[in-house]
Amino acid sequence: MTGARAIFKKEFREIGKTYKIYVIPIIFLVLGLMSPIIAKITPDLVKSLAESGSGVIIQLPPPTAVDAYLQLFKNFNQIGILVVLISSIGLVVEEKSRGTAVLILTKPVPRWAFIISKYLASAVLVVGSTLISYFACLYYCGILFDETLFKPSFQGLVLLLAYYLLVLAITLLVSTVSSTSVVSGGLAIGGVLLLSLLPSLHKWFARYSPGALSGMETKLTAGSIVFSDAMPALIVTSVLAVLLVAAAVVVFQRQEL
Repeated sequence: MTGARAIFKKEFREIGKTYKIYVIPIIFLVLGLMSPIIAKITPDLVKSLAESGSGVIIQLPPPTAVDAYLQLFKNFNQIGILVVLISSIGLVVEEKSRGTAVLILTKPVPRWAFIISKYLASAVLVVGSTLISYFACLYYCGILFDETLFKPSFQGLVLLLAYYLLVLAITLLVSTVSSTSVVSGGLAIGGVLLLSLLPSLHKWFARYSPGALSGMETKLTAGSIVFSDAMPALIVTSVLAVLLVAAAVVVFQRQEL
């Protein structure tokens, strides 16, 4: 267990020495700060552009905190997913290609700890950055709209974080089985795209597939569904993430480095 603790500490130290420790939290923080501001100014901006161009008067409903969270989750499911993918596609394959994995494993470090530590370190960074972003949005919603909608928005955040952890599990597995970062990136992006398409193929997938969570986040915030409606997809997502991490451990145990 001493070797396992050492590799866990190593992963967290390495993240602290790279661009990830600064860039990822900053990107997510910007998303959290800009979402309520964009929601606040968009109606006036659209109205002014339309009136200046054609003289047509457009009446739009006043913006609310719901609009801010809809913008936030939209950004999370586009820019956020892209950041998670780019930052994690080389989790294992880069260590193998550089030969550092062999050096690490010559010490009393179990292979399962090598894989699990990479997943946990990345998960802590992604979850922490997302929470910072969310609470920044929550704070500005209280200022700009005099309401925070904490409960439904936080429930939506839980669904988002579960999906992010699944995306990390996908990138961990493909990075373990791949021989280059290019192959790893292609497989990871393909896997995430497939997940996003499944809900549109059949009503069963729209209820149980992980890709359905992105639509449920916004519906929860808007009040059109309750959290229990998202539980089937949330459970499937959580179980699938655990299975993919376990698969990565099994594959790495059998690999020759």
